[in-house]
Amino acid sequence: SFRWHPFAVEPGVDYSSVSTLSPEFRIAVPDSSLAAWQTLTSEGNLPLQKAELDYNAKKDDARAARSRMLPTVQLGMGYNWSQSGSSFSFFRPNSANEGSNITLSFSLPLFAGGRQASELAAGRARIEQARARYEQAVLQAVSEAADALVGVRTDREQLAAQTAQAVALRAAYNLAELRYEGGIASYLEVLDAQRSLFA
Repeated sequence: SFRWHPFAVEPGVDYSSVSTLSPEFRIAVPDSSLAAWQTLTSEGNLPLQKAELDYNAKKDDARAARSRMLPTVQLGMGYNWSQSGSSFSFFRPNSANEGSNITLSFSLPLFAGGRQASELAAGRARIEQARARYEQAVLQAVSEAADALVGVRTDREQLAAQTAQAVALRAAYNLAELRYEGGIASYLEVLDAQRSLFA
């Protein structure tokens, strides 16, 4: 197995061999659809979640501003009990008074100097701005997911191509060695084949 540490190589020391990856080393690539990658990207995308929360908050703010223009009804209830006089008075005996009331009030905001209308317009503008930011974040997340998927697929194809190229270069190196041993080729040809294989 391949283990590398950034401080494992000492400067000025000659090494006779270089560790390589094991031939059994598997590079697993999830073969899923773009929709699955987009879902995975949007679930953990903090800017997208922030934009969505901001959009929902702006809608709630606009609803609150609109509700201040609606009529209101208030119901009030009261109860009063009092006692006056003195138990030692002959002229005015003790008297108790009891009373209750119920009030119902209705108010309709007809005009408040244009303040409410401007708050509504500003609220709608903030909603549109938040919606645009949210849609931009969605498009960004979708684009990033598509780029990542294309990158993974490209890397997988590139790995397959490089693996096939390495096999072909190994065969060319072996052939150059055989030709050199047979006296048909120079050692320079072997070195060129070896350099190509290492590259």
